Amino acid sequence: MDILASKVVDSVLSKYSSLQSYIDEAVVETTYNQGLESEWTAKVLLRTVFKSPNLFRFDRRIGMKAKESSVVVWFDGRYGYISDSRRNGQNASGLFAAFKDHEARIKDCLNHCFVFSGSVNTILHPLFFSYLHQHCELKRENWTCDLLPESYVLRIPALSIQVERETLLISQIVNYRADATISDSTTITAHTLNEEVDVSLFDRRVIWQELKANQVLSGFRERVGEIDGRGAL
Repeated sequence: MDILASKVVDSVLSKYSSLQSYIDEAVVETTYNQGLESEWTAKVLLRTVFKSPNLFRFDRRIGMKAKESSVVVWFDGRYGYISDSRRNGQNASGLFAAFKDHEARIKDCLNHCFVFSGSVNTILHPLFFSYLHQHCELKRENWTCDLLPESYVLRIPALSIQVERETLLISQIVNYRADATISDSTTITAHTLNEEVDVSLFDRRVIWQELKANQVLSGFRERVGEIDGRGAL
């Protein structure tokens, strides 16, 4: 890792692990058949919520043709859960409660975000918990760093991560796929730092009601617009 990249990585790790609270909203844009007449782009909406020392929530909303669904993975301070709108939220029952070690329960909870978030999970989510930094892709990879007027860009062959110079917050993650006809870009559109977070956001009963009504990220969905770019396909 070059000297600048090492300094940026250490600064990002320090920034996130010192936060008392954090909320973001992100859009993952995946373009298929890139460069062809049949090119189309789908969007997935994400939100990460953290409240120190260990309250955590991750939301994902995806469009599947005319039907949209959402998934929530969360840690309520004791146990981790996962539930989705297709089952009206009723499949959450302390999924990660088997671990006696508190830190292991949080790690397992974050691991269950992977299938729903890709690089956001391996790069962003461990940043809030200092004891998980060794599992963070940001820490493990051999990055190079480009210096831009308003950001640092960390690069490896498969990924690039844009970090805002002023705030040291991650603003974009781009995946470079072997299949050049498909591209992935995750853009974090909003950050809220160190403000009071309502603990009801991590309450199982409240989350069940949101899922049952399919209201997870509904306000963000209204601002973004269409998230399944296939239309009538």
